[in-house]
Amino acid sequence: MDRSPETTGQLFTPPETAEAPERVEGALETITFHNEENGFTVARIRTFDGGQVTVTGTFAGPIIGEALELWGKWETHRQYGRQFRVTRYRVHKPTSTDALKTYLGSGVIAGVRASLAHILVNHFGLDTLEIIEQHPERLTEVPGIGKKKAQAIIDGWEAQREVRDIMLFLQGHGVSAAYAMKIYRQYGDRAIAMVQQNPYRLAHDVFGIGFKMADRIAGRLGFAPDTPARIEAGLLYALQQASDQGHCSLPEEELARAAVGLLAAPVDPLPAAPADPPPAAPAGAPTVAAAGEAVARLIARGLLVRDPAATPPAIYRTAVFQQEEGLARLVRGLLERPLISPWLPQDVPGFVAEVCRGLEITLAPEQGRAVMESLTRRVLVLTGGPGTGKTTTTRAILAAHQRCGRTVALASPTGRAAKRLAEVTGCAAQTIHRLLEVDPTSFQFKRTAEHPLECDTLIVDEVSMVDLAL
Repeated sequence: MDRSPETTGQLFTPPETAEAPERVEGALETITFHNEENGFTVARIRTFDGGQVTVTGTFAGPIIGEALELWGKWETHRQYGRQFRVTRYRVHKPTSTDALKTYLGSGVIAGVRASLAHILVNHFGLDTLEIIEQHPERLTEVPGIGKKKAQAIIDGWEAQREVRDIMLFLQGHGVSAAYAMKIYRQYGDRAIAMVQQNPYRLAHDVFGIGFKMADRIAGRLGFAPDTPARIEAGLLYALQQASDQGHCSLPEEELARAAVGLLAAPVDPLPAAPADPPPAAPAGAPTVAAAGEAVARLIARGLLVRDPAATPPAIYRTAVFQQEEGLARLVRGLLERPLISPWLPQDVPGFVAEVCRGLEITLAPEQGRAVMESLTRRVLVLTGGPGTGKTTTTRAILAAHQRCGRTVALASPTGRAAKRLAEVTGCAAQTIHRLLEVDPTSFQFKRTAEHPLECDTLIVDEVSMVDLAL
């Protein structure tokens, strides 16, 4: 068997890798495990000197019979023994008729089974793939293959080659096999065109790919630092960062400056790609004026909203603006609706004083007012710094509502906060997600306006930790 595969193979390089000294060559013999979602694979390689090697790593659609050139390092697994962990690999065409029969009979081409693969290879030999790719009209030379069957073989080969070409293109620009699969699933056969046209859309369309990764890919593709698509993506990223810090919006000029600062920072390079590097992008950092023009374009496209009521005018992501407006309407509706309280005692101050005596606590005037407000208002925000008595006041509010026969639910944003709330109140508390009965697979809540919580009073602790969407 030829130990020197053709030099026109396909090279796949996961982004976290570097050149490794260890190298293995062979044909893919068996696939023990392959995860379609992230590409993680455990397989057996038949080396060109006749040995067998267990390999692990990220592979894009591995096919039995492929000739592989692998780079990585040897490891000893505690349970499975010596393995070769692949960090980079090159796919070559099969280099023997036996390997070619195995390759074509593995299902790489829809409708071609082992028997037909043997017939094709016996007829064309090692030229079989070249015939399929370059001279498909010759397939009808094979006894038993008519025009219809030949066309099916051609269509099947084109389909698998299309997927491979997309994976090759993406990984050649520093995208890992796992993300390349996600991109292919998102865009299908349009993946290359979509990424070439605007790689920044990946940050919005593909879960897990953020602005920074999209920016690296764009750099690989030769996008200029001041290209309009990059400035627009930088603005959206700056707003996302502000959101992560608790801000729903930013003043327009502050947003423009923040985006320019982000876009001027050095971009972390992706690993070296096997292909020649793209032409150097023309110099020129984005300016505040260019960022302002990009804001206007994003507003016109409905991705951003300018709130003129704010001083200075604030810029929101559209979804966040709609959430904030919706929340404001809901709270206003609660505040404007009169609270009909047949359970409310006639002497509210005296009732609160009686509750405090039962708890053996003395409230400051503001704390007492908070307890009374909780009995007469639909919405109450209790705030204050450390040591100002929020916990004591919460205990009094809980006891007052329970004494009125109210069913009270307690919740906190995190498990730790819920545990602390339960400890200080002596009542069961849950996380907000558990309270709202989140579905772990769809991440949708079962408790909605149509299926509300079964409680009269809801106390949420540490609500400042809750984001706008929740």
